[in-house]
Amino acid sequence: MKVAENTYYVMTVTKGVLDFGWLATTESIDMDAFKEALQVYSDKAVENGIRACRVDLRNFRGQPSAEIEPWRRREIIPKYNQAGVTRFAYLMLPDAELPPMSTGGDDNAAGEQFDTRFFSSEQDCMAWLAGA
Repeated sequence: MKVAENTYYVMTVTKGVLDFGWLATTESIDMDAFKEALQVYSDKAVENGIRACRVDLRNFRGQPSAEIEPWRRREIIPKYNQAGVTRFAYLMLPDAELPPMSTGGDDNAAGEQFDTRFFSSEQDCMAWLAGA
């Protein structure tokens, strides 16, 4: 079920997973539009009581600034925690270097109370999210 869309993204909920599909139009995205997209996504997680989130970065072309991460920790992560998210996945291009996974909890530097993993396989990503 589609829950939000605009020039830069489409967001859907399927089998309890809130999917955030970035579009190739993100090549022209500015930081205000990027922040707004993250706010919409986190709000949809809260509104729908989402436990599993997937951000599909395969078509993302933007260049977020370094100042995004502190803002995300302050404004966005608490909403995911409020929603009860337990698993958060990023789907990357097959040749992308995957960052290490993180485990949510009190010792998590970003304040995430959920596990985060990065995948280059859609099948592996969805199988992991199904356990949320």
